[in-house]
Amino acid sequence: MQTPSPLRFAAVLLGAALLLNSCKNDDFLNVDSKSAVTEVSAYSSETNADLVVNDIYNNLASSSNDSNQNLEQYSDNGFCAAGWQTAQTVVRAGAISPANVPNGPNGMWAWETSYTRIRKCNLFLQNVEKYSANFSASWKTQRVGEVRFLRALYYTYLFTSYGGVPLIDKPLDSTTDPEGLFVVRSTIDQTVAFIVADCDAAAASLPATAARKGDGRATKGAALTLKGWAQLFAASPLANPGGDAAKWRAAAAANKQVMDLNTYSLFPDFAALFMQENNDNQEVIFNKEYIAVTAGQSKEGTYGPVNVNGVTQGWGNYAPTQSLVDDYLMSNGLPITNPASGYDPQNPYLNREKRFYQSILYDGARGREILLLPALGATTRLT
Repeated sequence: MQTPSPLRFAAVLLGAALLLNSCKNDDFLNVDSKSAVTEVSAYSSETNADLVVNDIYNNLASSSNDSNQNLEQYSDNGFCAAGWQTAQTVVRAGAISPANVPNGPNGMWAWETSYTRIRKCNLFLQNVEKYSANFSASWKTQRVGEVRFLRALYYTYLFTSYGGVPLIDKPLDSTTDPEGLFVVRSTIDQTVAFIVADCDAAAASLPATAARKGDGRATKGAALTLKGWAQLFAASPLANPGGDAAKWRAAAAANKQVMDLNTYSLFPDFAALFMQENNDNQEVIFNKEYIAVTAGQSKEGTYGPVNVNGVTQGWGNYAPTQSLVDDYLMSNGLPITNPASGYDPQNPYLNREKRFYQSILYDGARGREILLLPALGATTRLT
């Protein structure tokens, strides 16, 4: 057998070394994914980071194209005509259990969904500090204020549904801190305090009015209103069975702050309040914006009259109950239960307050040249 020469052996070693060295310089093989945005890219500029904020806004609850009912249909103010909807099969049937708690419009009651939204807020707040050098001070101040408002709103969804909840103010990581995933449930007072702190911080950072109508961005008034709403709920008998008057005073003071802004006032025409041409009017404090005619027409199908000119058009799920109808006052400002009101049970829709005619479709009502005859047959009908 031939013995390898030292020269040949050295050549083999050199070749192996060159091969190993070439493997170390293979960065050209590390190609960034074209289907994902990296953290560095997302926070590389204000324009990119705005897309992150927009996604958080996009998680706002909305009833457009949502099969869940309007909140009133879970109450005694509205009736759900479709027997297969949650309001009938679960709520009115008294069949709510831990396994079938309604998610509410756009998942606003869903535990996991809400915490997914909160995590998005926490990630933004963490990363906007991490990449702070990429942003101007004014942009950072406003966007942090907006996201803290949104985090408070998503916590308010949970609070008004479940009372005290686990309070998480940073992104949790199961790989680096698995024990940190187990966050104890906070009390009602602690939860409200957390929401109030976020609202106060947001109000201090946000402008009194939006820079441009139609953007749907949070303002100082939105933050203060959310604070007042959460404190009012916390003062109510449901969350305050002991009747602590200090909680009522705190809610009153927060809502007085909104009034003192002198930014909002009632829109003069209640019937036209929700028309597209009156979007972002002086009564609107905060709303979710849509590009015109892009959100679909599920509301018309879900809530509209069942029968229009002999053709089935909807489910009729926006039906007020008689108790709600009876709550409307007479034109003289007196309730129908007052003998001096002039209410006539045989002619119950005569001389009612203006809001009644602007919001209740009743038998014989006329609107836009359409006669409403809801009492004919078993379903709502327009003819």
